Amino acid sequence: MGTSKKGAMAKDTVIYMLAKGIEGVVGVVTMSVMTYLFATFQMGLYSTVNIAITTIGMVAIQWLVQSVLRYVNKYDILNQQKEFYSTVFSAWKSVNVGVALIALIIILVVILIINLNKPSQKEPVKKEPVVEKKEEKKKEDPEVNFTISFAGDCTLGNYAGQANDGSFNQEYQREGKDLTYFLKKVKDVFEKDDLTVVNLEGPLTTASNHLEKEFPFSGNPEYTKILTSSSVEAVTLANNHSEDYYEAGLQDTKKYLDEASIGHFGYDENYIREIKGIKCGFLGYRSLSLSMNNEKGRQQIQEAINHLKNDEKCQLVFVYYHWGIERQYQANDDQRSLAKFTIDAGADAVIGSHPHVVQGTETYNGKPIVYSLGNFCFGGNRNPSDTDTMIYQLSYTFKGTNQLDYKVQIIPCSLTSSRGRNDYQPYILQGDEANRVMEKIKKYSY
Repeated sequence: MGTSKKGAMAKDTVIYMLAKGIEGVVGVVTMSVMTYLFATFQMGLYSTVNIAITTIGMVAIQWLVQSVLRYVNKYDILNQQKEFYSTVFSAWKSVNVGVALIALIIILVVILIINLNKPSQKEPVKKEPVVEKKEEKKKEDPEVNFTISFAGDCTLGNYAGQANDGSFNQEYQREGKDLTYFLKKVKDVFEKDDLTVVNLEGPLTTASNHLEKEFPFSGNPEYTKILTSSSVEAVTLANNHSEDYYEAGLQDTKKYLDEASIGHFGYDENYIREIKGIKCGFLGYRSLSLSMNNEKGRQQIQEAINHLKNDEKCQLVFVYYHWGIERQYQANDDQRSLAKFTIDAGADAVIGSHPHVVQGTETYNGKPIVYSLGNFCFGGNRNPSDTDTMIYQLSYTFKGTNQLDYKVQIIPCSLTSSRGRNDYQPYILQGDEANRVMEKIKKYSY
């Protein structure tokens, strides 16, 4: 073999090897891409079709190659190479067309088989097991009922310069300093209610300097136990005697009340008590000689009620006034005007004291008013001419935070258990005496 032929063969071999190498790389890349893109089923289909076509192609090409090898020398001898190669080329084209048609047929058959055996695209609707839901009964807010008792003027002690004979302090000594003595006959009522409120008229203090007035009252600080021993939980300090011993006496009183866990309110100070989930707010004012029934006073009252209702979220607001004219049974126009304003301002009840006698009641815009509860445990008079008094009870029914109803009960009382003198021991009246007091209250009511 000549050198030129060897070089040509080497060149052809290199070209052939490169072509086969490129073919292999393309095959590997193609297979990797298809493996990534196709699902398992799709890849299997591709492989099946590819093997079928390759097999057919190999058979056809091998037949053609064998024919060329067998007849090339014969046609070469006859000098018919051109006709031979033209025939081979035609056969090669026919083989390619045949292979293509067979491949197409295979592909169509496979597609048909796939479609026939293809599961429905619609996935069956999974029926979840039916679980019977029991309707949860909405828990209703329970009804709550509570009662607040109000009583009148409680002067625990003597006034400056008072003779000891027949006085409150003497009775205390006579009973062996038994602090439970004074309210023990009304104790059952106060213990059964949910809150008891009285007017504490006079400071509890050890101070000695007092105002120059006719009756400057004061009591022993330990008198707080008179209240606690009979379930009195709160007091109003808004009256004309709370500062008889100046500011020092008032601050002493607040201190001793706090130590005894007795709530107190009056003037700028409110008292908030939650009863069975219901917030109750209490305000107290002294309104003598129109001191609160004017533009400035009414504004103060309105702002205080708004604060309790809106800021403190109180469902009920009670205003306890110290007002009216002493020993007058009929409430005057000033009391009635201020009471109605107070209800219109948002109060739920108006309570009154100071006249030292009971006065009538009134219902205004569906809200209760009692103008004067009278004296109650009153150390200011050894032998009062009118001993009638009362315990004024308000009983409320709530459902959640909604008020359903309220009831008023008046319990007629006497401020003394003895005839002819004040023993400072109020008790509950019965029978004719109770009826008499009720008729008296009714007479002066509106």
